[in-house]
Amino acid sequence: MDLFRVIYYNTDEPQFSELIGIFGTYDIAVDQMIKAAHYSEGADGDLRQYRRECDDYESFDDLRETARASGKIDDYDFYYIVHDNYSNTEIIA
Repeated sequence: MDLFRVIYYNTDEPQFSELIGIFGTYDIAVDQMIKAAHYSEGADGDLRQYRRECDDYESFDDLRETARASGKIDDYDFYYIVHDNYSNTEIIA
């Protein structure tokens, strides 16, 4: 079984870093990571962060492709995906 953890690392105050969530597919993890970083797509496909146009990436599609390829978003803070594979793991309760 594959699971994907989305981690947020606060560079100013690490004690406010957090686990965003655990997801069953990589694509959902990428979408949730983008959402956690407050990015969205404008009406014309332009990139927005906190609902304001921004130029961190060329477009929303560019952000999605970059995040999907690298498993991370380098913003002022860091967002990244950790892949866990439990196919050969015995869980003891």
